[in-house]
Amino acid sequence: MKDYSRSEAVYNHRMAGRIRRLHIKPVNGDEQNIAAHSWGVAMILLDLFPCVSRSCLVFALRHDVPEIVTGDVPANVKWQHPGLQDTLEWIEEGFLERMGWPTDLKDQHEEKTYIRIADRVELLFYCLEQIYMGNLLLIDVFENVREKLNDDLLKLHPSQAVDVQEYIKAYSGFLAEKFSKNHKVSCDVLSIS
Repeated sequence: MKDYSRSEAVYNHRMAGRIRRLHIKPVNGDEQNIAAHSWGVAMILLDLFPCVSRSCLVFALRHDVPEIVTGDVPANVKWQHPGLQDTLEWIEEGFLERMGWPTDLKDQHEEKTYIRIADRVELLFYCLEQIYMGNLLLIDVFENVREKLNDDLLKLHPSQAVDVQEYIKAYSGFLAEKFSKNHKVSCDVLSIS
């Protein structure tokens, strides 16, 4: 049941891309929006699970477009209030139907798990980047998403879980090496050599 015209659908996904994420927390630098987040989820999905179907990748790119009608309700709030999460999912599914898009990955339970993991890894990475920029206000979000991610890893084949853990560890290690407080700028900042 498609209710939106093609032009309205284009408007919806363009405007949804501009919705701010983590709007209840101050962030360092540019605020992240749905477009940047969804692109990050798609890239992580392809890195971790390169054989996903086209429909899975499309779903990952569109997964937060319904926030045009709900806004970005923080994950912590949804996790603490399962009834709210159920209501939001119902609203989002209705929106997807009106857009003429699939509301779910039919019979692809494994790929649903992949998207959820990629979504959470993207949030984990964003939190890590913020923390390395000195924003300790996202530590609670980081800790919560890490806990949820550990639960999700139990749903994967053990070799896949190890791949995800190594992926996270590699990026975390890169950030630590490049941006830890021990990494100092040279005293001679104007030196060309």
